Amino acid sequence: MIATISGWLCIACLALTAMLEPTEPKKDGRFKTGYKNNAVKPVKSKETNQAQKLLLMVAAVSVVIWYLIRQ
Repeated sequence: MIATISGWLCIACLALTAMLEPTEPKKDGRFKTGYKNNAVKPVKSKETNQAQKLLLMVAAVSVVIWYLIRQ
């Protein structure tokens, strides 16, 4: 049961990490900035970077627990 929970926790953390990535505008070489309609590239905040690092660490710990229990 603990292995199942840790496996799902890892999947959830990885999904949340992917959802926190900013969506970038379409790249287009015709414009000055390199993006369609001269849009600026979105920048992640400091809190988002910290949250992603924390989620990745939790995912790593949970996958190690999952692996050790499954043995």
